[in-house]
Amino acid sequence: MFFDGGGVTFTGGEVCVQSAELLEVLKKLRDIGIHTAIETNASFDSIKQLSDYVDYLIADFKHYDDGKHREWVGASNGSVKENIEYLLNTRNQLHIRIPVIGGVNDNPDGFAEYFSKLDTSNAVFEFLSYHEYGKDKWKQNNMEYKMENAFVEDEEFENFCDILKLNGFELIKT
Repeated sequence: MFFDGGGVTFTGGEVCVQSAELLEVLKKLRDIGIHTAIETNASFDSIKQLSDYVDYLIADFKHYDDGKHREWVGASNGSVKENIEYLLNTRNQLHIRIPVIGGVNDNPDGFAEYFSKLDTSNAVFEFLSYHEYGKDKWKQNNMEYKMENAFVEDEEFENFCDILKLNGFELIKT
């Protein structure tokens, strides 16, 4: 086996759907010194166990409001919040990724209010401006694409980020 010092990133779908298998692989990778990363929607409780074996963890956080989360995602954000809060309290690193979608979650004050109650000193935040890269795939599969006029203007997006910086968020751009 040849390894040049990189690492392994697990992404999805949702990696925590196969958490038992993933845990086994993460343990083996840790044993041989390979850096690991996970991208997750943070809705599965198994992330708490997996977290102990992950070097870099990226967790999506789509909305701070449970009603809006239910409306747009189809499920409560209760487990996501619980898991994010657990990870903030137990990890020395957490990358929180928030897609900014016009008319859905483009109010920075709601995110600032929610996260200001938590210790985010070990977290970095990444905000992604809405795009429609997957729209054609939905149409090809005869699925309804519900998002309309969801783009966030560059100036509005920068203002969103600036407000959160002023509230103590450590922002990164990728």
